[in-house]
Amino acid sequence: MKKIFTKSFFFLFSLLLSTAGLKAQLLATENFTFTGALSANGWAIHSGAGTNAISTTTGLTYTGLQGSGVGNAALVTNLGGQDENISFTPQNTDGQTVYASMLVNVTDPATSKAGDYFFNLGDGGGTTFTALCARVYVKITSSVVNFGIINTSPNPLPANTYGTTAFAKNTTYLLVIKYSINAAGNDPVSLWVIPSGVPATEAAAGPAEVTNTSLAGQDNIRGLALRQGSSSNSVQTVVDAIKVGSTWADVTPGNATQPAVLSTTGTIADFGNVTVGSSSASQSYNLSGTNLAGAPGNITVTAPSTDFQVSNNNTSWGASTTVAYTSATLPATPVWVRFTPQTAGLKSGNISNSGAGAATAVTVAVSGTGVAPVDPTISATSLTAFGNVCNNTTAGPNSFTINAINLTNANITVAPLAGFAYATVAGGPYTNSLTLLQAGGTFTQTVFVNFSPTAVQSYNGNIVVAGGGAASSINVAAAGAGTNTAPAVTTGAATAITISAATVAGSIGSIGCSAVTAYGIEYSLTSGFPNGSGTAVASSNLAAGNYTASLSGLAA
Repeated sequence: MKKIFTKSFFFLFSLLLSTAGLKAQLLATENFTFTGALSANGWAIHSGAGTNAISTTTGLTYTGLQGSGVGNAALVTNLGGQDENISFTPQNTDGQTVYASMLVNVTDPATSKAGDYFFNLGDGGGTTFTALCARVYVKITSSVVNFGIINTSPNPLPANTYGTTAFAKNTTYLLVIKYSINAAGNDPVSLWVIPSGVPATEAAAGPAEVTNTSLAGQDNIRGLALRQGSSSNSVQTVVDAIKVGSTWADVTPGNATQPAVLSTTGTIADFGNVTVGSSSASQSYNLSGTNLAGAPGNITVTAPSTDFQVSNNNTSWGASTTVAYTSATLPATPVWVRFTPQTAGLKSGNISNSGAGAATAVTVAVSGTGVAPVDPTISATSLTAFGNVCNNTTAGPNSFTINAINLTNANITVAPLAGFAYATVAGGPYTNSLTLLQAGGTFTQTVFVNFSPTAVQSYNGNIVVAGGGAASSINVAAAGAGTNTAPAVTTGAATAITISAATVAGSIGSIGCSAVTAYGIEYSLTSGFPNGSGTAVASSNLAAGNYTASLSGLAA
């Protein structure tokens, strides 16, 4: 019995080892960890040999995906040329599913392209690859990108080839393909286009962007290919981190990320006694971070109350500030703090440092004692700058708050400053100056400010606040500039070109400071012709800043 038990145990152990070895693995993976032509690095040419070889370009990154940021990427051009492939173990079991994923970034400068397919699976490899399926299409319409998938390429394509979601150029997406082998009929194929995150399951990814079930594909899947379609229709695309497997999890491996952590070094000593309405000398501590998410980004630093202010440069002060980071690691960066007591007494709290994906804010303790002044004292918070404002318009209101103690019953005045008007409530009325009645002692008033420039110039200056028995006035800095910018117009590509006609695209990037009353295309037979000297063709189809105009009666 002992021998029998031992043999049975050994058989079971061997079976477990063998079964473990059957765990699903990637059928193919390509991170382009080389530089130069794909055909010189393991890829086979099956079409267009000798013309516009597919070569590497800068690799793509996508947060959370294994293979992101590894090696280079493949540049699939819009010029036509070589189509290239790699092979893997054939998959041909009826009812089997094959998954593929890749990072894709559309870099074509054109605003519109009819579209073509740039990737496919199929029964092929080496110098022969004609039995295709799971063809991934991309097109551009008015600078909007759409992706699609279908097993064959009929002309015209079925209406459901492309999805309807509007994607952006120069943006990296995770594409996932699901192809089901059906030996007795059509082979269903689906495409997901994921803008961020790595869904752990197909269910977590939600509905596919496109699913096609009406066409047969191939029942033996043993290769993948990158294709450079016709120069007139194809879209320049960067492809990276290609994976082929038998499950969703195979082709969507997430990175085991470490949690974001913020930390501080140094402490802020008690500020001691500081007169109410004044500011102490500043102190600083250092803020650092590791494994920060969303780079580039900002960490928010927040004071505990109006009795303290923070700064990222020891010059600009406020209730909060931000510390910028450009990568997942923030080296030690100083943050300044000062004590600005609004009332008498002990003040304390914690400076909060939060954001960048850190689960817990890190704090720095601060304290100080406000001392009531003997003489009347006026202070004020800062006024947010208005920036550039179109002439003869009004921006605002922004606001500042007057705080005063130990006042007499003399009026508080807010002096005029060209371009600015004041009110004690946001809805107005607004006047060029204010006289504020008050009974003496402690006084607080929010002043709302509008900015109305009339000329192209800077209106920077100081709003003078005085009165209440205070020995001296205070200045509240006001900043704003008048501008009269012209609309920004860009000429796009010409399409539908014949011997006597063409359709020309244009876009209005900014309307500037004037209302657009007419738009269109002006053309001339003279290169570099002055504005207004050519032939103007009006347009009336402006949509999302883009328009086209039809030119006719052209002659060589």
